[in-house]
Amino acid sequence: MYEDIEKLKDIYRFRSSFIGLIRKYFVSAGVIEVDTPIMTPFFSQDLNISPFKVNYSDRNYYLATSPEFFLKRILVSKIGDIFEITHAFRDDPITSLHNPEFLILEWYRIGWNYLDLIKDLKGLLKELANSLSLKERYINENWEVITLEEVFYKYTNIKLNDLFDEKKREEIAKKEGFGERDFETIFHKLFLTYVERNLGRERPTVIYNYPEILGGFAKNIKNNPKFTERVELYLSGIEIANGYTEITDPKEQKRRWDKYGKKGYPYDIDFLRYLEYGMPPCAGIALGIDRLMMFFLEKEEITDVMPFSFKYFSKKW
Repeated sequence: MYEDIEKLKDIYRFRSSFIGLIRKYFVSAGVIEVDTPIMTPFFSQDLNISPFKVNYSDRNYYLATSPEFFLKRILVSKIGDIFEITHAFRDDPITSLHNPEFLILEWYRIGWNYLDLIKDLKGLLKELANSLSLKERYINENWEVITLEEVFYKYTNIKLNDLFDEKKREEIAKKEGFGERDFETIFHKLFLTYVERNLGRERPTVIYNYPEILGGFAKNIKNNPKFTERVELYLSGIEIANGYTEITDPKEQKRRWDKYGKKGYPYDIDFLRYLEYGMPPCAGIALGIDRLMMFFLEKEEITDVMPFSFKYFSKKW
């Protein structure tokens, strides 16, 4: 018990400094801090994200998986660049990298695109590294910036485009011993098996240009519409941040939800009305603060940087 109390003190001191530095970076850059609801009528239509359902007053609500769609509503007001530090909730298995409740940083820059976001990632991480005197050499290295197609082929010796071909995809799945045959499952299994652990080992790695089926709700690339303007940051083999150039066309947003969203679940019709009013061109990105703390402190378990994780609950009750 007493060891837990000492650990609690150390965790909160570090978290306080860490979050303070994040806030300082954005406020100094003129980015406005906002807050959004944690319990909402809707949730992300991303097939890879599972929400927690809450029943209140005979109606179903959901704990926010991210503040994304409320932040975009705020952007419609023409307030300018914004950021939020908040708790998010995802009903996924507990692992060394995932706790059902976690701390997320999300921000949006007006007039930027997905590659412009790399400037903020570099600026923020350098601010943290230099202020904390942690990982300075690593963060100040020349970052690896590489397309998904390039990095996928580099570690799998498989062309990403081959996964779009049903016959070739089936041959790859058979060779790898995968029972599934769909694009997403085959891609993720190959990526997790061969690619992810190699990313960001010697220096930060940024991957960009994802196929539309993997592009969340990112804007399509003009000269290559099969791909989207999505970007991810990896540090020491861990995915830290995911962002993209935002869709501002309500018809395109609805098309994506209809094509890639969760079937049988309501999507955020109110948000489409906001887009009809007019959201400025922008880019946005979400970053896992707890995972970033893990990286700086060289921890193997996300619970090592969390004061009260679900593992804590399982021990106490």
